[in-house]
Amino acid sequence: YFSKRRVLLAGLIIYVAGGAGGGISNSIYTLLGFRALLGLGVGMVMPFSTALISDLFEGADRARLMGLSSSSNMLGGMLALLFSGFLASFSWRLPFAIYFFAIPVFLMNFRYLPEPPENEILTDKGKLQTRVYWLALAMFLLNLTFYVLPLTMALFITEQSLGSPGICGLAIAFSTAGGFLAGLCFQKIRELTRSYHVSLMLGIMSAGFLLLYYSYDIFTLFLGAGLIGFANRSIYPLVFLKATLGIDRTRSVRVTATLSGMIYLGQFISPLFILSMGHLLGNTSLRFNYLIIGMIIFTGLLGSLVYIFLFSTDRKVREKG
Repeated sequence: YFSKRRVLLAGLIIYVAGGAGGGISNSIYTLLGFRALLGLGVGMVMPFSTALISDLFEGADRARLMGLSSSSNMLGGMLALLFSGFLASFSWRLPFAIYFFAIPVFLMNFRYLPEPPENEILTDKGKLQTRVYWLALAMFLLNLTFYVLPLTMALFITEQSLGSPGICGLAIAFSTAGGFLAGLCFQKIRELTRSYHVSLMLGIMSAGFLLLYYSYDIFTLFLGAGLIGFANRSIYPLVFLKATLGIDRTRSVRVTATLSGMIYLGQFISPLFILSMGHLLGNTSLRFNYLIIGMIIFTGLLGSLVYIFLFSTDRKVREKG
């Protein structure tokens, strides 16, 4: 019903209100209400970070910018994590002021982002291509496993006496730094790995969780977290790239919104998944959970190799040539 520009600008206003509003909360219920409002704003804004790229760019430029978008996302998260920790040392309310950084973003979009043509307003309500739903499922599973890391890191460090809870921030920063590096190098890595890109990254992510399982010192912990972040953000832009490949521009936001929704659904269900998995297997220790997650991701690696062997275009071209 509304143009992309209007939805984006409205989402940014809701984002600032929901994010910064947490700083004036006087009860947990008010705080949760503002966080829900923030989530609504995020859900309106996030799809455009990739939808506008797919609308305006093609080929290698699109892939490169998808990687840069993912990299910028991780860089922002890393800086916000460090800055919010600094502000929290003065007051727990101050970190919510970080969301005011969305105001310059709003002003830049208001000034420079053109109003899309009339025919780019979303009027199509038909079914999306089947591959989009498969990619959405893959995005859900990727985030279901990835968010085990930030959810459990502080408790794991404390349980295993690997350092103070403050070390958790550094561990997450290593994960974020790995994701930032992956976004910068995405196009070059993709050109080198071709059909084996996802398989390789699933292998690296699995290795990262296994390193956490065997970690008895901070160095191994940081290395595992860095590998997990690098692999995760090497797959993100590829999923969005494949989902938007060859689709009509009127459907770009629907596609990216579907993927973004599955990202947050995976994040939401991740703690419930950890809890139920531990009780089901009779071992609720975090170290054991890391082992199971690593094995689950390794199973995904095997599945991707089977898919490549049966359906890979690159392999079939090499066999013919």
